[in-house]
Amino acid sequence: DQAPGEPQGKSDPLLDALTAELGRSFENLQDKGEEPLYYLSYRVEDGRRFSISASFGALSQDSTRDRYGGRRRSLDVSARVGSHEFDNTHKVRGEWSFGGFGGGRSLPIEDDEGSIRVAVWRATDSAYKNATRALIRVKANKAVKVETEDKADDFSREEAQVYLGKRQEAELDLDEWKARCKRLSAIFKEHPLVLSSSVGVSGGEGTLYFVDSDGARIREPRYYLRFMVSGQVKADDGMDLELFDSVEATSSEQLPTEEELERVVRELIARLEALRDAPAVEPYSGPAIVMNRAASVFFHEIFGHRVEGHRQKDEEEGQTFTKKVGERIMPEFISVKDDPTQRRYGETVLNGFYRYDEEGVAARNVSLVEDGVLKGFLMGRSPID
Repeated sequence: DQAPGEPQGKSDPLLDALTAELGRSFENLQDKGEEPLYYLSYRVEDGRRFSISASFGALSQDSTRDRYGGRRRSLDVSARVGSHEFDNTHKVRGEWSFGGFGGGRSLPIEDDEGSIRVAVWRATDSAYKNATRALIRVKANKAVKVETEDKADDFSREEAQVYLGKRQEAELDLDEWKARCKRLSAIFKEHPLVLSSSVGVSGGEGTLYFVDSDGARIREPRYYLRFMVSGQVKADDGMDLELFDSVEATSSEQLPTEEELERVVRELIARLEALRDAPAVEPYSGPAIVMNRAASVFFHEIFGHRVEGHRQKDEEEGQTFTKKVGERIMPEFISVKDDPTQRRYGETVLNGFYRYDEEGVAARNVSLVEDGVLKGFLMGRSPID
């Protein structure tokens, strides 16, 4: 279900600037110094992000008030020196690190190729120098520390992906969403027992760019909106009680109507008032049934994070499942997969959908547990034994 690209002949100054500067920088740096630059990538998020909220009919937050209306271009540079087998991202005990990306740098939001290339060059220069310093540290660490158990390479070789989807244009009328938040939050005025409340939207409309020295060229539209409502009451015994609800959309067709959002607000208020009048639960020891949303978060925390591949080679992490591949870790009736290529589950929109990950690798369906038996891990480009 690949989206069509831009009309033939239509240029993209941002993509052109990234591609040209990556080629120039990589050619100049791959043979520089004692440690060669063997890999370089640029990831850019281009678009507008926004956060708007209102309370009791008045705006309380509006991130779109800057002169650019929330528009941003953020660049991350990944510079790797050394080799796929051993490079600057190698784990140094006692230091926190995650991948090879250098934290976001702002780029010009206008399509001036020269200005963009200068900003990208400065970020590349900084990332390369940081990478060479990091490699010195990891070599010293390896020389004086006990040999690690996981001797896998630091970076995998992957097929370069090329996908040029349409650029995401701004579609949302943010002034209308400000007015809508004010109208919906005003409903709380009808309920004097509600002490605090918030109705808001946050999200982004933009395009993700990724280019690397292996030949990847990706341009993927991204769209996300989350409507949030919360309220707080105080019970007669002084206990503070708060509830939260949200609605998400990943395309303009999924956006809820104001009538649908009003129902969400009124249902939350009704639950708050019922909760305020409910008797306090007595202390209890025994089985409990966890609601669906809480159950999913619980499972995500105790299993999802612990099967992330990069954690298995970090000896300072809780490596619960590192040596349990092929063993039964769950009841036989449970199988688990992670499938970012799936847009929906029934009528439910899955916010985890993506075509390519942050390292330019195509998304794929991963089988983690089959009939209770652990089969593998959630991998990026950091291999594990």
